[in-house]
Amino acid sequence: MSYKTTLILLAILVAVGLGVYWQDIRPGPKKEEAKPTQVFNFKSNDVNALDVTYQGKTTELHKESESQWKLKKPEESDADYWNVEGMVARLGTLNANRVLTETTGNLADYGLNQPIAEATIGLADGKQSKFIVGDKSPDGSAYYVKRDDSDTIFLVSTSFISDVVKLATNPPKAKPTPTPAPPTATPAPAQATPTPAQATPAPAGATPSPAGQ
Repeated sequence: MSYKTTLILLAILVAVGLGVYWQDIRPGPKKEEAKPTQVFNFKSNDVNALDVTYQGKTTELHKESESQWKLKKPEESDADYWNVEGMVARLGTLNANRVLTETTGNLADYGLNQPIAEATIGLADGKQSKFIVGDKSPDGSAYYVKRDDSDTIFLVSTSFISDVVKLATNPPKAKPTPTPAPPTATPAPAQATPTPAQATPAPAGATPSPAGQ
């Protein structure tokens, strides 16, 4: 093998090695991960009211104290505290599946001109946050949602919107506390009836003593 041929083969090997490095070994640019988009951001302790309307049915809830929620509509009663607190906490950290970056600008295209549901969150500082719910997405996995203070249109999971709507269709009334049954009286033990004493008869054949002796 000539010296020239050796150089050519060496150059080919170097070229192949560089190709492998650039395609498989060299680290590529880091892909930026999609960050979840938050719809709301508040603490559950800051919420003192929650109203939900769906198909003409409205549920109004007011927080009376740190440990009590009251149902005001459709009737007045105690509310299921943990049910309401759980929903408020979920709303406060709600993330959208996706945000529509390119919209037509026409709310009717998303069913938001005639929303199927709406919710209003009352905050302790007197402010309110409201959102409306439009149509389902084409794949049925989410609903189009819009806040009243923003033009952004979010896609929020169907399961979450179903839980919100359930507050209107099935108001979270507190479950009644079961009344304890009165204690059952224990019957007194039966007393034995005493048997009357019988006279002992005198032994037969006894001779009575003569009088005056």
